[in-house]
Amino acid sequence: MSVFLTNSTWKMTESAIRSFTSKKINVVAGDVKKPSFNIYKHAQFIEYPSPDTDSSNFINFMPTILKDMDIDVLFPMSNGAVTIISQNKDLFSQITNVPIPNYSILEIAHDKLKTVQYAQKAGIEVPSTYYFDTVDDLISSIGDFEYPLIVKPRYGGGASVCLHKVKNSDELVAAYSDVINKYGPPVIQEYVEGGSEQMRLVDVLCDKESNLVAGMTAQKIREYPVNQGTMTYGYSTYEPELLEIADDLLKYWNWYGAAEVELKIDSNDGIPKLIEVNPRFWQHLQLSISCGLDLPYLLYQIALGEDVEYPTRYKVGVKYINPAKDMLSISNSLFNLKLNKFASDLVETYRGEKAYSVHDWMRIDRLLGLR
Repeated sequence: MSVFLTNSTWKMTESAIRSFTSKKINVVAGDVKKPSFNIYKHAQFIEYPSPDTDSSNFINFMPTILKDMDIDVLFPMSNGAVTIISQNKDLFSQITNVPIPNYSILEIAHDKLKTVQYAQKAGIEVPSTYYFDTVDDLISSIGDFEYPLIVKPRYGGGASVCLHKVKNSDELVAAYSDVINKYGPPVIQEYVEGGSEQMRLVDVLCDKESNLVAGMTAQKIREYPVNQGTMTYGYSTYEPELLEIADDLLKYWNWYGAAEVELKIDSNDGIPKLIEVNPRFWQHLQLSISCGLDLPYLLYQIALGEDVEYPTRYKVGVKYINPAKDMLSISNSLFNLKLNKFASDLVETYRGEKAYSVHDWMRIDRLLGLR
């Protein structure tokens, strides 16, 4: 049995590779550039054309490789790889099993405006959302808004590097102009009150019939970039009402495969509101594996049509830490913290059961003498 994973140097891919190799599954890991040293045991590396900048050659190259290597399941791990493979799913499905949605479904998650529109149809709470094709259209409605607002790219992952929180009309126009020049017309949304700790990450798998068969929730505590980035420190929770929201949404969309549904609990009214959906495995994948939910292996079994015993429990309170980026997150907040508060927060972060985004040699708890 064999599996091919794209984006071999990504941390979440490393977690999946370790899972598969521990189960004696033949792993082929690919990327656009060969790593400078071999970081995997028992995994073969394949270099392929970039799905983002050389998509035609990627499409010509990959089917041949998958067929020649007799790959049973293909896992695209990045937005770019998921998109191009989903657009050509009929081609790839003739060669191997591809546990991702059809492109007509996938593009809803990539498009933040459509995400909101289709979520509303499914009865999911969302922030008030606005869209304008031009800055002139925006200016004509500038008096209708209540602040603060969020301005972010409509497509893809640009929000992590080009998200703006604005407090007045001048800032709104400036933010709109910045985003449209880089990514096209942005989405403008109501700011859901609360900090990073109000964010909930709902990590799930759906089978071929769009049933949510496994999932967990996690609470974000810190992120980088601050107020708009990926989780650098958080922990697993058990919030079944959030899993129900994800189930309702993805079933309505006819989803297949992995997804991360990001919700923010509004501190004003306590209502979870949809922020976005990531249509693939997530950066903190190691957390679910460490909690007893080996979601990559479960999806592999689903793709092959095997009889699967779905887990009904997972560990709660397990911490997830990305050490390098968490240090950046903390350093961005130092001016708001007293030194003794910073030290106590840091020690508490690394105390207890945890999952790291990196290999054991980066385990800071050992350096601090903690358990």
